[in-house]
Amino acid sequence: MSTDSLGLYDSASGETLLPIHVADVSAEFGEPAKLVYAQAERGALVQVQRGCARTHYFYNEPHGEKMIREDAGRWGMTPDALMALVRRHAI
Repeated sequence: MSTDSLGLYDSASGETLLPIHVADVSAEFGEPAKLVYAQAERGALVQVQRGCARTHYFYNEPHGEKMIREDAGRWGMTPDALMALVRRHAI
């Protein structure tokens, strides 16, 4: 596993977040894209990476799931499709 930082830090611990699982989802997005998973004290998160865009979500929280569904259109997916993709590759 890569030890490259996600460019995020855990506000509870002050530690830099490192990826623990990376899924290549280029086929689903139709261009180079990855889902990068990490663990913070608050909970599990996924960072969606496509092109220069990077957005992270705490996918196991109701608010995080809501944000994934609301942002799905900007990633070119339906809310259900993006949520299913995140869950399918989750750690």
